[in-house]
Amino acid sequence: MRFLNSIRLMIENFKYAYRMLLYKCIIILVACALCCAFVLPEMAKLWNSELMQALLENGKIFLKSLVSLNRGGAETAKNAILGEGGVFWQILST
Repeated sequence: MRFLNSIRLMIENFKYAYRMLLYKCIIILVACALCCAFVLPEMAKLWNSELMQALLENGKIFLKSLVSLNRGGAETAKNAILGEGGVFWQILST
C-alpha cells in the first residue's frame, strides 16, 4: 500500500516538476539571448584586435619552442608576451 501511495504522489506532483523545468528552460533561453546580444559582439571586437592576434601568435611561438626544448626561443617569446612593453601589458593598459 505504501508503494502505491508513493507512486500516486509522484504522478500528482509531476505537473509542478514540469512547471519548474519549463521555468528554468525559459530563464536559460533569456540569459543566452542576452549574452548573445550584448557580450558576443564585444568579445568579437576583442578577439579580432591586433593586440590579441599578436598575443596568440607569440603564444604559439612560445609553445612551439617549449615543446621543441628551445630555451632561447621560449625566453624570447616569453619576453615578447610578458616582458617590459609586452603584448599582455599593452592589452591590460587599453
